[in-house]
Amino acid sequence: MSYVPPVGGDIGVAVDTVAINQAYVLNVGVLMNAGAYLDVVAGQYLAVALVIVAYAGVFVATVAAKWILRSNMDVIQNEKLSNSNMN
Repeated sequence: MSYVPPVGGDIGVAVDTVAINQAYVLNVGVLMNAGAYLDVVAGQYLAVALVIVAYAGVFVATVAAKWILRSNMDVIQNEKLSNSNMN
């Protein structure tokens, strides 16, 4: 009686296993690349957001300084205070 290996026997299983492992490695590589890409994009959005916050901070500080100067204009333009020794 001769030995007839099953269809897709040991070699087939080995090839399937290798193919599955290669697919897993490729998928992990794709996920890692996608993660790195998302990190870069997130970093760019964060940089833009920080620039916007910085400009908003300068704007708020400028408006606050103008408001403080205008609200104290009577003190600044007071003759008695401007001629005092406190200048």
